[in-house]
Formats: sequence, structure tokens, C-alpha cells
Amino acid sequence: MKTRNKLLKYLDTSWEMLANNEKPPIIDLSEFNMFSFYIQIFTNRNERKAPFIGKYYSSEELEEDIYGNCLFMHQGWKSMDFKKVYSMLDKGLFIEKMNNMIKDYGNLIIDLNNPNDLSYNIYSTTRIDWDNKSDSF
Repeated sequence: MKTRNKLLKYLDTSWEMLANNEKPPIIDLSEFNMFSFYIQIFTNRNERKAPFIGKYYSSEELEEDIYGNCLFMHQGWKSMDFKKVYSMLDKGLFIEKMNNMIKDYGNLIIDLNNPNDLSYNIYSTTRIDWDNKSDSF
């Protein structure tokens, strides 16, 4: 399954699972939970107007984006404080999995607006040829 389609499958699945909100969410590093963390991290980055990121190099850098409530749509719209959730997880494995998701899906705001499963370099679309003083697209 293509990477964009996996993310869309997660988003579609979450709408189907709106029952049983009484139990606390299951906190682990499963694929669906990682999608929840990924969405929350990039929601936070977009709110802060943080620049494009290709990889987290330290847990301190990652922790800047961990705040607010993490919403587990696939578990019946349960939410929990993101810092509390993060404190329950293996930090090294979390950063490794998050970096893999960024590698696979890029920055969320870009990939959700890409209508195709195109692979692209963010700088390749607006490069200016300064020698010829013309835009090249």
C-alpha cells in the first residue's frame, strides 16, 4: 500500500470507530498510535509556524513539538495529554519511528495537499536560475 494511502486509511478508519469512550486509550508504539502522534506533532508545528523538518536529531528537539492533547481517533476519539503519553513511551524508539514516518510521509501539511503519490523535493518546484534571471519550474 502506498504511504499516502496508509495515512488516508488511518483517517478513514478513525471515523468508523466512535464507540466506547469510557476506557483510557491504549498507549504504545503501534502503527495507528504513531499516526496519532505524527498528526499531533505536525498540528503543533503548524500552529507554531515551524519550518519544514526532515528529521529530529535529539529528543529535546522533538519535545518542543509535544504538547496539547493527543487525539486517538482510531480508539473512539479518546484523548490524553501528549506530554503524559510521551513520558510513558520508549524515547529512543519513538524518535526513530517518528523519523521514519517523516521520511515516508514528509511534513503532514504538504503530503495531505498532494493529490498524487508523487515523490518530490520541496526545493525543486521554485528554483530560480540567477544567471539567466528567469524562473525554472
